[in-house]
Amino acid sequence: MSWAGLVFFAACLGLCVLLGILIDPTRGALFGLAIFYLWFLCVSRLIARHHHAAVRLAKKKQFEQAIEEYRQSLAFFERNTWIDRFRFVVMFSLSSISYREMDLLGVAFCYGQIGDGTRSLATYRQCLEEFPDSEMAASALRLLDSVRKLPKEQA
Repeated sequence: MSWAGLVFFAACLGLCVLLGILIDPTRGALFGLAIFYLWFLCVSRLIARHHHAAVRLAKKKQFEQAIEEYRQSLAFFERNTWIDRFRFVVMFSLSSISYREMDLLGVAFCYGQIGDGTRSLATYRQCLEEFPDSEMAASALRLLDSVRKLPKEQA
């Protein structure tokens, strides 16, 4: 979790509640919470719509379609690196890892689920090259490497 993102998130939430209370002291806090919630949903869901669609598809085990959505999300965040870099400000994302890293991990996972180990391995390696501190990519690569070392009858 990004602590800077959490502080920003809490400050924006507090500001919305405070403005709501200033407008209407009796019901303003609820109004402020509602405004913040709608703002949060609109911004995070609209900007990262392909990423969220990919996650939903992967949960439904529709991995080929999920790969396409992850790829569209990757393309968007590659064109708009500043949004990903400042995701906690722009989208209130509290994740410490970027959407690009999450998308690459998602693509690699989906390739693994459809049995395309070569592309899965290549995508995990690409993720680790672009994000050397990616513990998830490193762990996946260690797992794949350990499976390749098993005797054929155990694999």
